[in-house]
Order: sequence, then C-alpha cells, then structure tokens
Amino acid sequence: MTAQQELTAGESASGHLERNTISIPGMVFMVVAAAAPLTAMASNLSLGLAFGVGSGMVGLLLLVGALLAIFTAGYVVLSRRVFNAGAYYAFIGFGLGKATGSGAAFVAAIAYNLAAGGMIAATGYFTDIAVSTYMGIHLPWYLYGAVALAVTAALGYIGVGIAKTVTTVISVAQFAIIIWLGIAIMIQRPDGFSLDVFSPERMFHGNIALSLVFCILSFSGFEATAIYGKKPRRRGGVSRWRPTARCRSSSWYSWDRPGR
Repeated sequence: MTAQQELTAGESASGHLERNTISIPGMVFMVVAAAAPLTAMASNLSLGLAFGVGSGMVGLLLLVGALLAIFTAGYVVLSRRVFNAGAYYAFIGFGLGKATGSGAAFVAAIAYNLAAGGMIAATGYFTDIAVSTYMGIHLPWYLYGAVALAVTAALGYIGVGIAKTVTTVISVAQFAIIIWLGIAIMIQRPDGFSLDVFSPERMFHGNIALSLVFCILSFSGFEATAIYGKKPRRRGGVSRWRPTARCRSSSWYSWDRPGR
C-alpha cells in the first residue's frame, strides 16, 4: 500500500468530510481571515516597526511574500496529489513517512493550541478595553474570552458552510478598515509614502531576525487551504486560489505601511 493510499484509508476511517461545500471565493476569504490581516497589522507589523527594521518592514514583507510564492509553487503541486484534512500530517507523511508526519502533526497541534490560547486571552483583554472605554461596562477579560471560544466552537460544530459566511463578513470588514486607514494616512501624511522603504539600507538595518519572524507570522494561515482539499466545488480550487490569498495579504500589508 502506498503512502497516499494509507492516508486516504486513514481519512475514511476517521469519518466523512462533506464535499462541494465551499465556493472558491469563499475559500479565499476563509484563508485571508485565518491570516487575520488587521490583527497582523496591529500586532506583528507594529512590533516589527517599533523593534525591528522600522519602515523597512514594507520591503521585507514583499521579500517574504516572494519567498512564500516559491514555496507555494511546490505546495500547489503537492496539493494536487494529496487530499486530506490532516494537512501537515498528510503532506509531510506523504513525502517523509508516517512517523515524521505524526511528529509534525503533534508540533503543529501544540503550536496552534498555544496560539489559540493567546488569541482568546488577547480577545478578552482588548474587548474589555473597548467596552469599558465606549460603554462604561467593565467585566473580567476571561468572560469575553469564554464567549469568543464558545462562538468559535459553535461555528466549528455547525459546519464549514456557516463558518464560511461569518469569515467572509469578517474579512470584508477588515478590508474596509484597512482601506479607510490607508486613505486617512494618504490624506494626513502624503509625504509619508516613499520608495526608500525598499532600499537595502532600510530593509537590512536593525533587528532583521525579529522583523523576519513578524513578517512570516503575518502570513500564517494561508497554508490552511490544504485542510479544505475536498470541500471546493471546483476541482483544483485549492491550488488555484492559494496564491491569490497570499498575494492579497502581502498587498494589503504593504498598502498601510508608509515610509518614515
């Protein structure tokens, strides 16, 4: 039995995945929502600007985007051969064996759960700040975090169809805010936009390692397309729209980062 056959058999034993439940545009919005561009701008990119290379983050973002484009080329080819919701386990197991794939799955599961815990805490903390500031209501942060966790669990239980709708609305709202912010910056600081952000002096001066980490984290989530390999309504949807999601993310990040 080949590695691909083993993976397929394992998937069948674990349960049935609904097919043809996501349109290709819906998948793009789900992937972009997973990357959370607004959150990345408020956290990863802001920290990179403050403690990394400064305005050179714009150039580094495009550089990292280009490197990920090369990675995406191989990822696309592999996604045409391996269809499995296990994603990390399936891809790594297909190439390096089930043992290595299982190890990668454990690492990914731990990393994602730790990240989810951090996001829940951050959601509760910043929601409390917003509610107490604008509504005068102060509640413990963990209550807001628990609500966010409950909503996420409910969406996961109901199914990917409703989750697609919710993430589409969230993605559109994020794009609207980013566009509004970019226009505001252009009006108030038109001299803030400069091609100097692409110069080597700006891109490779300062804490480059920290900046690269934040740049890569800003794109995290686009790899999730592999999870939905059997859900698109059109064959090849994953391989066709993964580059689209990555390009959109890099474009939005660069749009709202003027030179300094």
